[in-house]
Amino acid sequence: MATLADARRAVSNGRWQQILDWGWDEAFLLQSHHILNAYIAAAYELSQIDSLNRAANIVFLERWDRTHRYSFARAFVAAERCDLAWKTIQANPDLSNDPAFVKQARRLIAYSQDENLRAEIKAAIVVAMKGGSEIRPTSSEISFASSTSSPTVIGKAVASISPRTAPRHLAAFEIAMESTRRGLSSPKRPALSEYENVFVDRHGQIWLEDGAIIKTTGKEIFQARKDDVQNFETAVYGIKETRGIYHWLVDRVSNFSWMLQDGCDAFPILLSDRASPFEAQTLSLVDLGWQSYAVGRAAFVKRLIIPRVGFGGLMYWEQISSIFDRLKAYAEEMAETHSVTPSERIYISRSDAKRRPLSNEKEIEARLVSDDYEIVSFTGMPLWQQFFMASSAREIVAPHGAGLSHLVMCNPGTKVTEIIPVSDGTHKLRFNYARLSLVRGHDYRAWLEPQIGEQDSWSVDTDAFFEFLHAR
Repeated sequence: MATLADARRAVSNGRWQQILDWGWDEAFLLQSHHILNAYIAAAYELSQIDSLNRAANIVFLERWDRTHRYSFARAFVAAERCDLAWKTIQANPDLSNDPAFVKQARRLIAYSQDENLRAEIKAAIVVAMKGGSEIRPTSSEISFASSTSSPTVIGKAVASISPRTAPRHLAAFEIAMESTRRGLSSPKRPALSEYENVFVDRHGQIWLEDGAIIKTTGKEIFQARKDDVQNFETAVYGIKETRGIYHWLVDRVSNFSWMLQDGCDAFPILLSDRASPFEAQTLSLVDLGWQSYAVGRAAFVKRLIIPRVGFGGLMYWEQISSIFDRLKAYAEEMAETHSVTPSERIYISRSDAKRRPLSNEKEIEARLVSDDYEIVSFTGMPLWQQFFMASSAREIVAPHGAGLSHLVMCNPGTKVTEIIPVSDGTHKLRFNYARLSLVRGHDYRAWLEPQIGEQDSWSVDTDAFFEFLHAR
């Protein structure tokens, strides 16, 4: 009988029919939830509806625990069968009491096109959140600066493929960029709203003393009384569970720009006590660090201010640019103090990366040096220096990685060349920096290389890539 290792190899090499053939032996499918997920993926890839339904019957068995059910539900969502995903979650009648239930259910709403199914799931969410999902914030009397400013100009984002890369990946890139352009055609302005008399925890969850849950991230909520926790008269909501620097710089730093306006009160900024150090460090660079407070199991806030910029809100750069301008000004001062000089052309190295190592990166770097690029590594580099190196460059080349998060600080028109490893199922995340370049007005190009098989490492077709690079 085939094993989990066999199934993983088959998935890596796209041998979907082989997985379906193995699946006729029910004992094969019952070995592991990973195998059953592979079977669901194979049935979807080969449009085998009977096999999808057969997988569902096995999924509905009592043997699977809640983490398995959520995993199966995600697999059915990927297979465009939100109905089976919802039935999978419902197969455990106690699952609606699980803290992660709402998060999983909302994923189904986001992907389902069935209005009856969506209504059913929404009703279940209202019950699970004890009515808190129906509570809406009020508009704040405070606002972001330049509220009548116009959106900025959308940048350019094109891609080419290595001779080894399947054309479907280029098609996926073009579809993603067109979708982004449509979304940016009518972006929402940055805005501030407020909740009254709420609890907040380190996960960013918000709830009332009566138990109604306004916002959940799928974690257990500490049943606290306001007299037993730290209290704030007014505070700014700055918590999000994502710990990567991309989400901090792109999604969240702009949320605090209004706090730099003349006459703005020095409200406390609530961060998680488990937040990455760069969050408080970044706020310190713009003289907001002393206003940050670490939240643990719970804090009570009489007036909680919720900033919302969002990805589209970056188009209203005049309204949120003050915080980035201040970061860049500080970085320039520090660079002068430490005699750090800017480079017009940089390559952001990932040579010390543990995830997705580029196997021939040293060869790429050597050739870039001969083209007058400076090789920089952000690992261990102070934040101010990272900001300075990225924002000073006119041309940036880099393999896909967190170092490109600094593109949010680069000037419109900056030339960006990203080398991206692609495989089926990775497009949404791998194209993030292309989307960022669109919203920030950069001149962006992507070079798509295949990430093949089970190995995390990948390589670049060097000659083909440099022909592409020099053709700009």
